[in-house]
Amino acid sequence: MFYNLILYLLAPLILLVFRNQMRKQPREMRFFKQRCGYAYPEPLSSEQPNDDHIWIHCASVGELKAAEGLMQALLEDRPQLRFILTTNTRNGYQFFQQTLEKDEAVNHALQHCYCPFDWPGAVNRFVTHFKPRELWIMETEIWPNLYSVCSRNSIPIRILNGRLSAKTLKAPFWLKRLYQHSLSQVTQVLARSAEEAEHFIQLGAPQDKVLALGNIKYGRPQQIKHFEKPLPRPYVLVASTHEDEERRISEIWLQLQRPELLVIVPRHPKRSAAIQEQLQALGVKFAVASQQQPLTADTQIWLDDRFGYLLALFEHAEAVVMGGSFVPKGGHNILEPAAYGKAMITGPDMSDFEEETALLKDNNGLIQCDYPQLSENLKNLLQNPQLKLELEYGANRAMLSQTHTFESYIQILEEHALTKKY
Repeated sequence: MFYNLILYLLAPLILLVFRNQMRKQPREMRFFKQRCGYAYPEPLSSEQPNDDHIWIHCASVGELKAAEGLMQALLEDRPQLRFILTTNTRNGYQFFQQTLEKDEAVNHALQHCYCPFDWPGAVNRFVTHFKPRELWIMETEIWPNLYSVCSRNSIPIRILNGRLSAKTLKAPFWLKRLYQHSLSQVTQVLARSAEEAEHFIQLGAPQDKVLALGNIKYGRPQQIKHFEKPLPRPYVLVASTHEDEERRISEIWLQLQRPELLVIVPRHPKRSAAIQEQLQALGVKFAVASQQQPLTADTQIWLDDRFGYLLALFEHAEAVVMGGSFVPKGGHNILEPAAYGKAMITGPDMSDFEEETALLKDNNGLIQCDYPQLSENLKNLLQNPQLKLELEYGANRAMLSQTHTFESYIQILEEHALTKKY
């Protein structure tokens, strides 16, 4: 297979990348070993070993959060279940350590591993070791060898909250053929929208295996976590920012001369040093969370470059500006702040969350604008309590209208994936 030939030719480079990532975290030798298909822990015990183990793969922190809610709900009625949670990156493992390991509802039934890279031998070793009952892939990860190995071992593959990126849909012909072959081996695709369901069918998934259920990230109201107020001052949160958004939004904020604190949480904390240079050039008084710098009455901007604090910041913000939308990145998950009933502003590019954006706008729960309009919209939002309240009610109304979505996923999985009686 041409695909495998490419993988083997690139193997030295891939191994070098793994090695360099491991060197950044010297204690994470297991990252290197597990990505190569070795050094996995023994499966967690259950009343029926192995047969009750579900393999869930998540590529991003957002997918991990969705998986957490799914596991919580399933374990309520099926405590015998055990989950093997795989991620590709260190960030995923950090979320597991900081959140899932501390979640008493799931931690006893859950273990984390790094996902084996898509070499047939590595995937075979993983599958032989854990013998999972099913593989559930959150959103989209189409790895040809992963799918083939699971299919040969009669392991059902379900894609949950399925979505396909524009890059995948525009892949070259030979790669689309690979995707088509991979998707033909999938047991079920539960897509997050009718449009995404059609995308999967266009890419080769059998129509009778594809079902549009909606976005599982709407979650359940009882799943929302509550936190103590993270900062002593009222603040406006700018979340998941990308390059240049921090500078542009900070300039707009300084022109408003507001008394509230501006909190910036970059999408990639490793960009902290570059952001600090930009803030210094603006002459702004700022403090950096990772450096434990004090927050004083004179501080204008709080740069929170830590991992795992965003939900607490969402819950207690006066308003939220979502990054990744004022630059061509497709936006980021607006459902998390909406779950807390926050008044929100996004930029013009929400192409990765079109249906969610439309739902919130239809319920008057979101303002969408570009940089020139951001100043006026922020000013109106913070000076007009009625406008802020309307946006908060709109966000709550939109989320409550979708509570059936999560239950639909649970029902489908219980009927089709977990039909064994305990």
